[in-house]
Amino acid sequence: FFFQAEDGIRDFCLSRGLGDVYKRQVEELRENFADKFTDSADAASAAIAICEDPSIELFKKYRTIYYLRDTKTRDCLQALGKLLISQKTSPLFRHEVAFILGQLAPESEAVLDQLRESIYNESEHEIVRHESLMAVSSITKNKELIRSFVGHSSKIISDSAEVAVDLMDYW
Repeated sequence: FFFQAEDGIRDFCLSRGLGDVYKRQVEELRENFADKFTDSADAASAAIAICEDPSIELFKKYRTIYYLRDTKTRDCLQALGKLLISQKTSPLFRHEVAFILGQLAPESEAVLDQLRESIYNESEHEIVRHESLMAVSSITKNKELIRSFVGHSSKIISDSAEVAVDLMDYW
């Protein structure tokens, strides 16, 4: 299998995409957050504000979500869940948030409701819904939820659900 995002290949190569660029700089960002915030809820709120601010460059937003991923507190997971369903961010950004939530399985079980909301939201971009389906398949063994999207009118959603079910069966 070769699933660049789903199988962690980003972790094994020096540069396999944007994720690596941001991951290398998370330590610096963590130090900046630690200097300003001693409470993870405050840090999570600040991270949401950064990511939803249209005047802040995308580079800093990506660094921020990788900070949230690496911190792994419940507050940070909840912040990622809020960013997944926020319409103040781009579909590409929400796709990356869903990918991160899949990486954090099973810890990201705390945000299954937001992932489901993303999947069921017919007005959400297909690529976000695809990555949300993949994340849910990493977090839970509930094949029925995923299987219910096989045959969806969107080929991307249908194919994503089929692959997710197959991966659940395989692993």
